[in-house]
Amino acid sequence: MSPHSPLRNPPIRQLWTGLLLSAFGDEIYKIALVWTVVSVAGTSAGLFSAAQAGSVLLFSLFGGLLADRWNHRQTMIAADLLRAVLVILPPLFATFLNLSIWVLLPVAALVSGLNAFFDPALQAYLPTLTDDKQTLQRTNGLFDSTRRLARIIGPSLAAPLQLLVPPLQFFTINAVTFIVSALTIARLPRCRTEPVPSSESVIRRVVYGLHALRGHTMMQYLLLGHGIVNGAWQLGLVLSTALIIQSQHGGSVALYGLVMSSYGVGNVVANIWVSRLSIPNPMVPVIAGRLVASAGFVALGSAPSPALMMAAAAFAAIGAPLSNIPFLNLLQQHFSRADIARVYRLRMVSEWGFILIAMALSPFLFKLMAPNMVVIGCGLTVGLVGAYGWIRFGTGKFRPEFEK
Repeated sequence: MSPHSPLRNPPIRQLWTGLLLSAFGDEIYKIALVWTVVSVAGTSAGLFSAAQAGSVLLFSLFGGLLADRWNHRQTMIAADLLRAVLVILPPLFATFLNLSIWVLLPVAALVSGLNAFFDPALQAYLPTLTDDKQTLQRTNGLFDSTRRLARIIGPSLAAPLQLLVPPLQFFTINAVTFIVSALTIARLPRCRTEPVPSSESVIRRVVYGLHALRGHTMMQYLLLGHGIVNGAWQLGLVLSTALIIQSQHGGSVALYGLVMSSYGVGNVVANIWVSRLSIPNPMVPVIAGRLVASAGFVALGSAPSPALMMAAAAFAAIGAPLSNIPFLNLLQQHFSRADIARVYRLRMVSEWGFILIAMALSPFLFKLMAPNMVVIGCGLTVGLVGAYGWIRFGTGKFRPEFEK
């Protein structure tokens, strides 16, 4: 193991272990949730996802008014425990009352919304565990790969788990993983939260991240591009692929899990490679990642067989770590701890704002074109984001605005 391996740091190793288990539970939960909603609502399932995106957007905008004043470690613990309580509700309703879409909708929306508290707090807490920049970069890679590794193992467990428990109990499994994650975080070192002046107006606090971004044109592009790409990802991969499988490949939840697992394989392989790179110009891997993802999505929408769908999904997944890890490195190394959470929350606003738009438009798009054409359109959109990045921040035009 490298001397700079973050797993040599006991608190990082402990945090990673808890989050890895929780990430597995999340992916199992997502498979059960998406498949259930698509089975019930068909092409209108996008409106369900739009409600989730709207929840994250609102929590990101207004939840930050409170979370910026809270201790980051305690915020993560509270978010995990609340999510555990929420995801156990559907099995309880199914057992003792009546489970309907009107139970699933608020549960899914609130569980997604609580990410707006947990994720920024995690990003602000990580730099307190190490002062070494190389270790921090590898920690970013490690934690990013945790989520992506879960995309391999979690969905692939859907089929064998169905033989042991009904899909509804996937929610119960996720609740247990949230509790374990909370207990793990509770054993980590305490951290001090930088205070937010009480004299700041509500409007100023809502847009505080925008103030921190002034002069950082590269970070502005990364935030906006991240939102557009994730809107295309949610529409093109998560939703449209489920519809393609249901209409053209026998409606197999196991196949859907395998396609998502293939995406996870591409994520993890690329993550291991990118986290070890020396990146003097962060825009090179970002732009390359957008173009690779674009090609993968076009191939996915054109794939005539399940095997080619899996291969295309794995190839498209290479683009995400190429874009994400340089962003995290820039964020954590060039912004104050208070601004890290705010800028990351702004990233979530961009991400879920575009997902909300994409999901709200999805029923109309599916009336105009087949799901596979929607996937291709999403791929071309991602390609345009990458092409703009090359025109604006190509190698010869890079300005080292973060090397001040």
